Amino acid sequence: MAPHPTTRVQDALAVKPFHGQVKPVSFRAPFFAHWLQNARSKCTGTPLQRMVANRRNPTPLFLAFVGFTYMGVTNNETARSATCSPKEELLHSWLQDMLQSTAENIPVKSVKHIGTKLEEDKIGERLGKASCNSAVYAYDNEYAMKMFFNYNAVSQSESLKRAFSKELTVLSSNRELAEVKDTSKYTILPSHPNIMEILGHFPDNTPMLSDAIESYPAALPSRLYPNGYGRNRTLFTIMRRFSGTLQEYIEKNKDNLPIQNLLALLTQLLEGLLHLNKNGVAHRDLKSDNILVNESVSGMPHLVITDFDCCLAEKRIGLQMPYETDETSKGGNTLFMAPEVVSAEPGPGKKINYSKADEWAAGALAYEIFGQKHPFQNQNIDKESYDVDDLPELKGVPEAVRVLVKGLLQRHPNDRPDISLAATASQMLLWAPDLCMVYDQRKCLLNDVKRWFERMTLTLTLEIWKYQNQEDIPVEKQILLSFLRRTNVDEIMEAITWLHGVKMNHDTTD
Repeated sequence: MAPHPTTRVQDALAVKPFHGQVKPVSFRAPFFAHWLQNARSKCTGTPLQRMVANRRNPTPLFLAFVGFTYMGVTNNETARSATCSPKEELLHSWLQDMLQSTAENIPVKSVKHIGTKLEEDKIGERLGKASCNSAVYAYDNEYAMKMFFNYNAVSQSESLKRAFSKELTVLSSNRELAEVKDTSKYTILPSHPNIMEILGHFPDNTPMLSDAIESYPAALPSRLYPNGYGRNRTLFTIMRRFSGTLQEYIEKNKDNLPIQNLLALLTQLLEGLLHLNKNGVAHRDLKSDNILVNESVSGMPHLVITDFDCCLAEKRIGLQMPYETDETSKGGNTLFMAPEVVSAEPGPGKKINYSKADEWAAGALAYEIFGQKHPFQNQNIDKESYDVDDLPELKGVPEAVRVLVKGLLQRHPNDRPDISLAATASQMLLWAPDLCMVYDQRKCLLNDVKRWFERMTLTLTLEIWKYQNQEDIPVEKQILLSFLRRTNVDEIMEAITWLHGVKMNHDTTD
């Protein structure tokens, strides 16, 4: 029996980095018009959503592919501006809609019942280092359990949930949010592959674990340790278990990681921060201990941002935190605090703007990701007065990566790129480094970017179609999915030109 034609297309189109110019295939306009009319007749509401809702029938996607090929540049067609034509914009919108609809119709893997109380026989080894606020342990093999240190809240269940409501609200899954009281104060983060999600939570008695007296004696209640200051009960959250922290991953694989895997780590970090920024949340305690990585034998590592104890997530203030007294906490580790946060002075009406503070921390973390020390670790550079050219050279990476990291570490926040631009630049360096090297032939570059965007969006749609649940999607396709669902050709062009120090002008034709 001959294979289904869509299967052949899926086998032929593998998601991989772009190398060289895409040569489009041209078909006559009437064919695409016929396909377009057929697609419209099969769907109502958002274009193509109904068409891709039935994941058992891939034929419409194959027809979409055939119709898509018509949209290639014809022999005598040239780019007339730095923006897409209405026809191309419509095509891009429909391709993204098709990708979005396909992704949304892949079910989320169900989480088995976690329970409503602590089961000490399921607690395994400690994961990472204990912080001043919590400790994390392996739990029931595939999960991780976070135990909050409770010094002040009374031991009643509702009081405990209120005391730790910020992280519960920000990170809880939809299923868990129904049980969290008073969620209106904090931002509820939509799910994202690079942000850790709370799968369950419950209050229970603080246990005496094997390393407790050595690691966090003050957090223990006096019934367990005479010199402890903790309460008898505290709150526990359950999350998915990862291989280890970013710091552990880098130390373990030092000098053995390909540049593409390192770029994948930076790209996922920036995509996660973009998601936080869009939703009005600042992490404020980014460091390699607060970032987890799942190793992969054959593919890219999966990165998630976790530990939101210090995050700024109140809806009423957004990313501008009032700073009228020095008793207000600026956040976590001072080594990763952006210059505008470190130098902030309290006073009436004063505020600290955190809109680009996490971005600066990501630039510092990039040094660790690429195997070097934190650029301010030796304290020879004054964080409040340095010039970005005074920072240690980032070795062993392409020049465009150095440009990106320098941009993230600009001392003044106005000189840093928007986090969206930084994430887009990192994505393009990961998937299409050849395109990022071109900037002086704008017409050629624009057409190449258009064709790349169209090809990659359709290719990914066909690739993820076959997966039975979200967790089965390989990390590299998940990274690309995060990107292609949110970007457009103009943003890609802006990121590429920014990497070359060229400010994009949408009104010019050169």
